[in-house]
Amino acid sequence: MNSRIKSTAFVGLMAAMIAAISVWQIPLPFLTVPLTFQTFAVCLSGSALGKWRGAVSVLVYIALGCIGLPVFTGFQGGAGVMAGPTGGFIVGFLPLAFFAGLGKEKKLFWRIALCVPGLILCHLFGVLWYSFVTDVGIGAAFLTSSLGFIIKDLCFALLAVLLSRTLEKRKII
Repeated sequence: MNSRIKSTAFVGLMAAMIAAISVWQIPLPFLTVPLTFQTFAVCLSGSALGKWRGAVSVLVYIALGCIGLPVFTGFQGGAGVMAGPTGGFIVGFLPLAFFAGLGKEKKLFWRIALCVPGLILCHLFGVLWYSFVTDVGIGAAFLTSSLGFIIKDLCFALLAVLLSRTLEKRKII
């Protein structure tokens, strides 16, 4: 198969996978932001496809949501979701995929380590936007929208990197 067609197909497949995984949510009574599996899907996309194709797959996912398809958490869609309290996290998926993709050709330690700055930027964008939209202080925004998810996101990044390595070894990607 032509490598350009294959590359485009994988970008589309990863955007679809992010969309399929993103609609799942687990509401937590002590946090205002639900538990989701989006960071796993975004890290997998970047780690499996590389920095640019991974980021493009996230951009496709965001565009699909912005035009109204119900691909955001809780089967939501539309630009209003981006303007809502969690919109910053969705924007933060772009640097997350990019940084996860920086490690594509590296050894396991670096593949995992390069996810960390992406997670930091994702949470930073998310907390700042959450603080702005909800009119709460940055500390309160961090406590309610980010702190409870950091360990989960690090674990998801590790799982995504391990899965992407397995896909590569089996010549699937």
